[in-house]
Amino acid sequence: MGSQIFDDEQIASFCLDKLGAKPDCIERPGGASRKTVLVEVNGQRMAVSKRNSIGRAKLEADILSKFGNTEAVPRLVLQSDRFVVQHFVAGQRLPEVLETSPETARNKQLVAAGKSLLFLQKTGQENGLIGQVPMIGARPNWHEDFASAPTRLAGQLGLEPAMFNRADIIDKIRPKAPSFVKWDSRPGNCLWTNDGGVVWFDWEHCGIGSTEDDLVWLLADEWAPISLSAEQSLLKNALENGTFSLDELTFRFRAKAILHTSIRLGLIFNHKGEGSWWNARHAMQLDHIGVTLPHVRRLCRRARLWALASPEFGDLSHFFDNVHEYAELLPNPS
Repeated sequence: MGSQIFDDEQIASFCLDKLGAKPDCIERPGGASRKTVLVEVNGQRMAVSKRNSIGRAKLEADILSKFGNTEAVPRLVLQSDRFVVQHFVAGQRLPEVLETSPETARNKQLVAAGKSLLFLQKTGQENGLIGQVPMIGARPNWHEDFASAPTRLAGQLGLEPAMFNRADIIDKIRPKAPSFVKWDSRPGNCLWTNDGGVVWFDWEHCGIGSTEDDLVWLLADEWAPISLSAEQSLLKNALENGTFSLDELTFRFRAKAILHTSIRLGLIFNHKGEGSWWNARHAMQLDHIGVTLPHVRRLCRRARLWALASPEFGDLSHFFDNVHEYAELLPNPS
């Protein structure tokens, strides 16, 4: 068990000071090392999150305040220093819902989650957030480093690096039509509410990117099932938020999704190390990375399909086959 980010005594003191009473109970649904806990104060359930900086906490609180009437984000209670307090929302994380639903329902759920992100992007634009939130990827050589993700993965695993047109991909994925984006829009940050709604939380990393970015985080995650129909539907919907043709937007999405997949695979192999594969259900319940062989298979299969779609991706399809074979041969000590 990881060390606690803030202990029960600190939480009780914070609640007494900011909410007027000590909590009746404290829950840690993501485990002791996570930055969010659930508390009940005077019969009201709330989520208390500790962010990395006051700036991040203020950014998140501002977004929750601006989006408060959309019902697509939790309602803000207060922000103080590095802490953000939100009203509790009842429901299940999207990965749990996707895991237990039939294929037709999964496709609809992915589309609903993606449409919610696109709606919030548009809402952010209408609220004048361009110029008020940080630019994502502003660091020099950020896009060059992003496009090197498959090469880094090859080095990490000791595999032959893939040959692909890195320079052309870098040029084609550079910012073109700035859009407000959530950024960290992985399925684990999405709640499927008890009445069938979609709520997105953890907004401290939002900023200015491109409209396809949120769809990349959603659809290229190991917890998202492979769904070409959901991808096509959402890309068509995303045209309303940008200035791209469908072909250009699709290329940008697939290129970034391949690079994002390489990063996810690197995280999975890093967490596995020389140990065993993780229990998928336990990882899902704690909203952890999917350090399981089925998740690696899913990521490699999906990235291979994306890589086959355009000559700029070179032999990346073969590279993901090699990553899959590498994973299958890894020891799995009990």
